[in-house]
Amino acid sequence: MANIIQLATQDFCLQHLNRSNDPCGRQFDQMTQAARSVAAIFISFILLDLFPPFLYNGECGE
Repeated sequence: MANIIQLATQDFCLQHLNRSNDPCGRQFDQMTQAARSVAAIFISFILLDLFPPFLYNGECGE
């Protein structure tokens, strides 16, 4: 799922961003980095669901 989001975002950026509307490429970089981050977040939620006692002990850091 995360890979699909990453590929779709990259495809969108390649089609719609160019030197006239993104001269330095910053928008492209930010969007593709955010899409790559989705994979890590997605995996984190899966791991929390599978192994909650090992990753979270119920304390608030006190």
